Amino acid sequence: MQPQWRRDGKEIFFVAGTKLMAAAVKVDGTTFDSGAPVVLFDFRPGVSLRNHFTPSADGQRFLFAWPVESGSTGQIQVLLNWTSLLKKP
Repeated sequence: MQPQWRRDGKEIFFVAGTKLMAAAVKVDGTTFDSGAPVVLFDFRPGVSLRNHFTPSADGQRFLFAWPVESGSTGQIQVLLNWTSLLKKP
């Protein structure tokens, strides 16, 4: 569900159940080959006909959208540099 291509067309991302998946893709003339899908992480999309994510051009980052809960103020929250919050070994 919800397929999204990486900008260069070498990878496709999609939702399978509760997982965000990725598969490498190779197109050569009239030949189309896809690699084995791999799980990137858990993903629980809401109910909608629209995509809930968009990959960056290089496929290393994603922008997600979730429906707001009832009673929400409608504010948008953006978290930048979240990797700096990770514990380093």
